[in-house]
Amino acid sequence: MKQIRKRITYANVMSSLAVFLVLGGGAAYAAKKIGSNEIKGNSITTGKIKKEAVSKAKIKKAAIDSSKLADNAVTSAKIEDNAVTTGKIANGAVNTAKLGEGAVTGPKLAAGERSETLYSTTSSGFDFVDTYNPATWTTVMSLNLPEGNWVVTANIGIAIGSTTTHVGCRLNQGGKVLAQSGTQGEVLGIIPSLDGVDLAAVAGSGQVTVTCGDNNNGTEAINRSLIAQRAGTATSG
Repeated sequence: MKQIRKRITYANVMSSLAVFLVLGGGAAYAAKKIGSNEIKGNSITTGKIKKEAVSKAKIKKAAIDSSKLADNAVTSAKIEDNAVTTGKIANGAVNTAKLGEGAVTGPKLAAGERSETLYSTTSSGFDFVDTYNPATWTTVMSLNLPEGNWVVTANIGIAIGSTTTHVGCRLNQGGKVLAQSGTQGEVLGIIPSLDGVDLAAVAGSGQVTVTCGDNNNGTEAINRSLIAQRAGTATSG
């Protein structure tokens, strides 16, 4: 015991105390003082981060871009309502396969794509030019079509004054003949509308006209109709 007491000196006590402080309280003190500058780059791996330790507040704005997201990571449930605006959708990204049944209603279509039918009808008599030369035929009906494709049908009831009368009609647009047809008198009097001259064709935008002519005097167009329906919306019946 005396030998031990002889070896206990002030220097020995202070050195032992210093070791204790370094290993004990000094370590805790150092932990509180370690900042990001004291951490070596790439030293903290994924496995070292506690689960749910990184909250939204800890993520820098715009730090997560598309390259940081795994495939199929963002589901529809993760997208906030009204978060995807028109400017966020790439051109051509939404095709028919992406549209649900009944998703596109009439008000959502551009005016030029909506179901639409245009009519021009009259029951007044209209005397033909008395020539069978189509270049000089009389315009008996016309209709101006907006932009788009149209299914155009025309029916011209004929009042024939002779059994030898020949009547011809054409459906025209932009200097082109879209359809033509004719009839010949078999009995005196009126050929009902359904048995008159029928024309049908697909037309684009612009004016369409129905022109007719005959080879005798006294022939009239009556009960005339010119109907245009947007292509793809026409129904039979």
